Amino acid sequence: MNPSGNSNPERGKTLVLLLTLLNMVLVATISALQVDVTVRSNQANRDSQYYAIQVTGSLVQTGAQSEFDLNTYSKWLADTQQSLVAGYSALQRHLANDQAGYERLTLESLIFQAQADQAKTLSVLLTDPAYAPASDQASPNISAYYADINANSVALVQKQNDASDAYHRWNNKSDSYVAVLTVLAIAFFLLGVAQMSQPNIRLLFSAFATGVISIGFIWTLIILIF
Repeated sequence: MNPSGNSNPERGKTLVLLLTLLNMVLVATISALQVDVTVRSNQANRDSQYYAIQVTGSLVQTGAQSEFDLNTYSKWLADTQQSLVAGYSALQRHLANDQAGYERLTLESLIFQAQADQAKTLSVLLTDPAYAPASDQASPNISAYYADINANSVALVQKQNDASDAYHRWNNKSDSYVAVLTVLAIAFFLLGVAQMSQPNIRLLFSAFATGVISIGFIWTLIILIF
């Protein structure tokens, strides 16, 4: 007669089979999730690099534009001052009965004024109502000008930061899914050992495998939620 401990050597094998199937389904699901988040991570990384390149181009363009506008305004300011100085000097020459000096300085004043008028037409700081001085004694609204000219760069930086954050978030999820798959691989090992063990040992390894599968399942839920 067989000993009672070996009366049913197949005991627990059905449980091991069910746990193996459950683990396979869980591994397949997590593998699909890991592929999905990897694709999302790669896309976010490409978006981040794309926006970084756009930011660089926008900053270069903004720098060139602001340099031109400020230089043009400085040119207008300098020519206007030179025209006023020449005009005042011409008036002094006229009062001193120096007709030649008067005519020369008057012509000089007109030349500087013409240059100032030309510079004014090229400067957005003097022609755009949003930035132009309210009076001859006022200055252009430089703060509003810089806010507007940098608005596109700021928006691109925000998009680049969002894409970078998304990349790190999806990449961390991908790494976490790989860790879960590693844990579930241990469950496969335990189930394989259980399948080849005696009934009592089989149940013990099945219990360990059940715990490992539960850990992997709960970990997956945490990754999905957060």
